[in-house]
This record gives sequence, structure tokens and C-alpha cells, in this order.
Amino acid sequence: MASWLARDRIPHDASANPNSVTPIEVCRTQRLTRQTLRKFRPNVLNPHCPPGHFFLSMNRKCDTAEAILIRTVGEPRPPKKNLVNRWLHEKVTDSIIVTCSASRQRYLQGFHLQPEKVQVIYPGFDSETFARYTPSGDFRRRHGIKNDAVLVGVVARLSPEKGHRFLLEAFARISADFSNARLVVAGPNAREQTAGDLKKLSHGLRIPDRVIFTGEVEDVREVMAELSLGLIPSLCSEAICRVALEYMTWGVPIVATDVNILPDIVRDDRNGWIVPVGDGDDLAKALRHALSNEPERKKRGAEGKRMALTEFTRARMVEETLAVYRQAGAKNH
Repeated sequence: MASWLARDRIPHDASANPNSVTPIEVCRTQRLTRQTLRKFRPNVLNPHCPPGHFFLSMNRKCDTAEAILIRTVGEPRPPKKNLVNRWLHEKVTDSIIVTCSASRQRYLQGFHLQPEKVQVIYPGFDSETFARYTPSGDFRRRHGIKNDAVLVGVVARLSPEKGHRFLLEAFARISADFSNARLVVAGPNAREQTAGDLKKLSHGLRIPDRVIFTGEVEDVREVMAELSLGLIPSLCSEAICRVALEYMTWGVPIVATDVNILPDIVRDDRNGWIVPVGDGDDLAKALRHALSNEPERKKRGAEGKRMALTEFTRARMVEETLAVYRQAGAKNH
């Protein structure tokens, strides 16, 4: 983060470590936070991590001025319900911004909060810039894929929570009925799981010739330009899920699990198919339906592209964030 702050000439100080619990570091972060707020006297404080939330809450009063405190949450896990966290969210924080409906529900259930205090603001994505790219057209040749093959793909690191095993098992159930379908698995190895592990599974499922492992790709648009269907079979995580917006920008319909933000972005029957997390039967059923109906794929892909260009823009995200700031400021005056 410090590197891009320096690049954009944004004043910053990376000398403190707010994540450290050692007394020296805690005192250093406390001193730096207080000095910074006194120097710049901001009107709004918007931390995105728990340590920042704590230190800003302790220093929000600068001399006679008191800044608005907005907590932005990009975390897929439920909040901790200890006394400090309750005090921070219920008593000190003016508003809470979350990235999806599931996170909002968790905060309303975990703390005593007025519903209007927790606002959902979807991530913004620069779709127009992302779409300004001309693929090389060499992807299929490099990976030995025939031109008439229908490609479905998952673009993600190979971590277990991304659901690759779940996906391979579902794809194996329907592959015999779609002889020209190929599953593209693009992404780097993870510590817990590698392409070698998944290749071994594909052999066990008797579909090694139907799955293409690309490894980490330099530009995901080379893959997405070739896909007829984008897959997000995640078992957890996905508080933001940028890859869904990337698929949509390229007009690729999506099959995704109902994890965190995914049902908010992938609208069932509009720009894709949503299936229950971990349900192999429903995932296979959705794959079968999508692969059997090219007009429907194109229709949902086109709707996804429209949504990416109109509903998930950076401009919309900024305006909704500013609206939360204004609303919180009006209540404090």
C-alpha cells in the first residue's frame, strides 16, 4: 500500500505497525495517529481494518473538533462479539459500510444496531478500462484446444475454499453429455493445494483430457475472451469477488455458489445461475442447463455486461459512499 500511496503523492507514514500488540508499537501507532489527525484535521475517518478502527476511535476528537467515524468492512467472516467490538460498533461508530447483504445481516444479528446504520455499498469496478484490451487470439493454440470446443472456466488461486474439487466432481457428472466441452482451470498454486493435486483428482474422475490447467496467467482477459461460461464455485470467502465483475465486463455469464457477495452480483435468471454452496447436484444441473442453451448463455452474458457498466461502477460506489458520509454528518450536527 505504501508504494502506491507514494506513487500517487498521497501523504502517509508507514513507520507504525497497528497490527502489533507490543507496548512500544502500540504507543508509536497511538502517537502517530494523534499527530496525523491534529495536523490534517479530517472531517471523516474511514478505517477498513480492526486495528485502524480502534486507534481512530480513540483519537477521533482533535482539540475541539470531532470527526465522523465510518467503519468499512470488507471481511467475509462474522464480527467478533467481544466487549471492545461492541463498544466500537454500537457506541462510537457513526455508520458501517459493508460490501454485501450477507455481511449486513451478520452485523445486524451480532450487534444492537439500527438497520439504517449498516449500509451495503457494492464494490466499484472500472469496466470500461478493463474492456480496452485486444486478446492475442493465441490462447487455444497454446493449450492445444480445438476451435469448436466450448470452454467453461474458473479463474482463481487454487486454494481449497475456491471450490475446485467441488467443481471437478460436478463437471465429471455432465462431461459425457457434452463431448466438446472443456473446463479451463486458470490460477496459481496455493500452499494447501496445487495443480498437481487437482490433476490427480481429474484422473480419478476419468476426465483428464477434458480439463486444461493453465497455471497463473499474465492477463486474465486472454482466458475470459475464450469462455462461454465463467465459474465461481467458492465454498467461503468472496466479500468482494472482483473476478465476477471481470467475467461480466466480457459478457460471460456466470455459475456461482450463494456465498457472501456472489448472490448480490450474480443474479439468478439474469446474468447467471446461483447454486447452493457445496451442492454438487445443483452445480451439475446448472452446468447442464447452461451448456445446453447457447441463446440463454448469450442473453445472460449481455445482461451481465450491462450491469457491469451501469450498476457496479466506481462512480456509483463513490457517490454512495459520499451519501453515507453526508448522512452521518447531518446526524452529528
